[in-house]
Amino acid sequence: MRATAVLDLDISVARQWSNVELLRGAVQTCALAAEVDAETVRRVALAFAELCENGIKYGSAGESHIRVHVSIEPAAAHIRVESPLAAGEGVPLPLVRALEDIEHAEAFAAKVEAIAGTDSPAGGLGLARLAHEGCRLRAEVHGDWLAVIAELSRST
Repeated sequence: MRATAVLDLDISVARQWSNVELLRGAVQTCALAAEVDAETVRRVALAFAELCENGIKYGSAGESHIRVHVSIEPAAAHIRVESPLAAGEGVPLPLVRALEDIEHAEAFAAKVEAIAGTDSPAGGLGLARLAHEGCRLRAEVHGDWLAVIAELSRST
């Protein structure tokens, strides 16, 4: 059984890059109003924005919205961003690779080192940073929806 949430938000929004920062700010404001500690707010807002970016990036281009859920409980926070997929599509391969790359403790430093000195943008740096900060990350497909999920322990 899950603990009672200090903050519990479910939002469906237009699938637009410009909404990421607006949503991040809204989650921060709501968490602060719920008297969540500043370090947890920072970590949740960072993870939330990164997952929104991945939901927009990897979702089906023809769809108009994403669904987001944030739950902050006494001991943990849970963030879930769902984005529509084309019928029958699985977790996008670049996302699978990015999640596989961050399974070891040195993933963030390795990702930064791999990007250094290259002119080509590389994916997965944001997810590697989240893993480095202690987020447990995964992606799932439910019907025609891709869910990118982060779970993190709360600061005390």
